[in-house]
Amino acid sequence: MKRLKQYAGLLTGLLLISCSGVDRTVNMNTIDVAGAMENLQELKVSQLGSKIRFVPLETSDSVLVADHWDFWVTDKYVIVSNVGRGSSQRCMTFDLNTGKYIATIGHPGQDPEAYGSSVPVLDASGNDVLYFFKPTGIVKYSMDGRFLGSINSTIMNRRLTSYPLINDTVMTTVLSGSSPEGDRYISLLRMNLEGNLIDSTAVVTQGKPIDPNARVRYFDVSIQNYPSLMPYSGLKYSRIKGRREDVGAVVEIKGSDQMWQTDGYIRFHQAFNDSIYDMTAENTPIAYVFDTGKWRYPVEETGKTEMTSDHVFVTDMTETTDKIVFAVSNGWFGEGNKGYVGLYNKKTGATAMSKIEKGFQDDLTGFAPFYPVRTNNKGQLVGVMTIEDIDEWLEKHPGAERPTFIDTLVEDANPVLVIVE
Repeated sequence: MKRLKQYAGLLTGLLLISCSGVDRTVNMNTIDVAGAMENLQELKVSQLGSKIRFVPLETSDSVLVADHWDFWVTDKYVIVSNVGRGSSQRCMTFDLNTGKYIATIGHPGQDPEAYGSSVPVLDASGNDVLYFFKPTGIVKYSMDGRFLGSINSTIMNRRLTSYPLINDTVMTTVLSGSSPEGDRYISLLRMNLEGNLIDSTAVVTQGKPIDPNARVRYFDVSIQNYPSLMPYSGLKYSRIKGRREDVGAVVEIKGSDQMWQTDGYIRFHQAFNDSIYDMTAENTPIAYVFDTGKWRYPVEETGKTEMTSDHVFVTDMTETTDKIVFAVSNGWFGEGNKGYVGLYNKKTGATAMSKIEKGFQDDLTGFAPFYPVRTNNKGQLVGVMTIEDIDEWLEKHPGAERPTFIDTLVEDANPVLVIVE
């Protein structure tokens, strides 16, 4: 039976109290962005783990990562998708520990075994299965490229706003949005893989109801797109200037929402929001708050208040059992904004931040800065360096000791995974 749970009016009061500095005794964990920005520190890899490894992904003429790609990790595998269009799309799997190529997964097209997009959904329950969406349903593949069948599904008919999580036979996703009038919503949806709704949870309801399927027409529009701060996180941001048929002139900012699973908890972060939500909580849905102090961007006024150097917002985050790694932008991209990378210790409650260009200094091997953008159930933190990144760093640090993996790289080598554990 379908059910609707609602945290009526809870968000606004808690959010404003926690971020205004009036009362810090609310029942939530506070990530002190404002304080850490006033007292920048050098972040080190040893704060994340005791071991760092460099794992080059196998390179050959038939196994090449394209110019536009994204990646995901499990406890055993690396999944890389070339995210071009049409036949240029490709999904490949590699061994996480050795970088050895395993298989090319499926193919784009119209036949029963083809997918519409090479970007997969991983099975969060630990099954080694990749799910690919197409207009008529879902196709399933094993990590070694075996076709596991298809599912007729209406999921693609829904206007979903977050990347979904799949646990065996249940898909969890979030529907979220805002209007220039300040109305906002965040709703959790749980469906079976056929697209039938199991239940839903209204996590945030502010202002008037918003039709998630409403189509808005723009005129005289200019769109500026930007990658996020953490290298190869895959997150994107945009600013839209123009006129909307319903409200007139607008300057709208949009960004990538993030949903992930940590220790069985489903977390969600809405772009420009200063809260991390525990989407499975029965009481207060806010798990952590980024306290940005005087720099707080009023997310409830998205579309009315422009992002300036007076504001900061969290762009990326990666959570493990005991840590949250995040990035922060002070001001809008490309307008003299300043970037920072931060570390929150969930056990001690301490927050530390450094300039984004410094990253996490590799005090274990003395090599280039580390930027973790993925994690897995083992708690390993994973980042990526390309051959261009490596060459650029070596050119700037000619006296640095060269890690031995560099001598194994071929010309135009595939990316190198950096794993901290």
